[in-house]
Amino acid sequence: MTIAAKLAATGMASLLAAGGFAPTAPQAPTKPTVPTAPTAVAVPASLEITNITGPTRLAVAQEGTWTVHVNTASTSPNLHYSVKWGDENAALRAAATLLPAATTSATFTHAYGVRGTFRPTFTVTDDSGNTVTQAASAVQVGTNVVAHITSITPNVGPTGTLVTLAGSGFASSSVVHFGSTTVAAVSVQGTSAISFVVPSTTPGTYRVWVKGNDRNQGTSNRVTFTVTVPPVAHLSVNGLDAPVALTVGQEGTWTVHASTNLTGALHYSVVWGDENVLLHALSAVLPQTLQTTATFTHAFGAAGTYQPKFTVSDDAGHAATVSASVQVVTP
Repeated sequence: MTIAAKLAATGMASLLAAGGFAPTAPQAPTKPTVPTAPTAVAVPASLEITNITGPTRLAVAQEGTWTVHVNTASTSPNLHYSVKWGDENAALRAAATLLPAATTSATFTHAYGVRGTFRPTFTVTDDSGNTVTQAASAVQVGTNVVAHITSITPNVGPTGTLVTLAGSGFASSSVVHFGSTTVAAVSVQGTSAISFVVPSTTPGTYRVWVKGNDRNQGTSNRVTFTVTVPPVAHLSVNGLDAPVALTVGQEGTWTVHASTNLTGALHYSVVWGDENVLLHALSAVLPQTLQTTATFTHAFGAAGTYQPKFTVSDDAGHAATVSASVQVVTP
């Protein structure tokens, strides 16, 4: 029997003719699922140099400062630092690591004796044998080193004020220029700070800068300082607490109240009127106006009217006086 005859016999021919049946197309085989790789967990390095700070320009023989910052996850009790400066000198330094994951640092200083470009290389090793090496930024030695001022403290005051310039590129040979006046530095703290005293000049605003005293150093940027009128010395007696009547032999108490806007000591003296003199000194510890007191006691040995005179003076030679009358009678 043919296929058509079989379809006719089963009634399938009429379904095909009416379009109600179609054979199913074969499906493509399903691809196998590829497993996803697990996410990697970052493991901190057991020893690493995180940062190196240091100068990029130095004069010949000028001392520079480098600081190496290290992070370690090792339990080793010590970190050992070494450096190759590039001019064939080496320095060693050890720093204790107190915590297993503590961040520590070591500071080195070095002065190059010749011109050139150098790149110091630092190596850190722990007791477990872990080691890491990193080079600092290149430093140019003997080129035009230009100082840079970042701040001036204070920036206002009278002549004689101690001023500190903060910045970089300073040297022991640096000279401070205050307006048209050259000022010798009081102190130079490495390459980052220099101090000087404001010279005697008239009030006003002056430009301040730093210049090297040799051909290896340039001129810094300018900052300003305002010179003010020095304070007028002021010393006065503001009051006197005193008895108005005493008996012979009775001890009386006198308190002198004084004020000054100067620093230094205040000196008190008194002439009682019966030819006894007592001296007393009291320190004035504040630079601003200071209200202070001094107390005296005295007993007169004879009846009469007395007028003790109190004098207050300072180290600059200023003085002020006050007096008050007291009647002394026989008991």
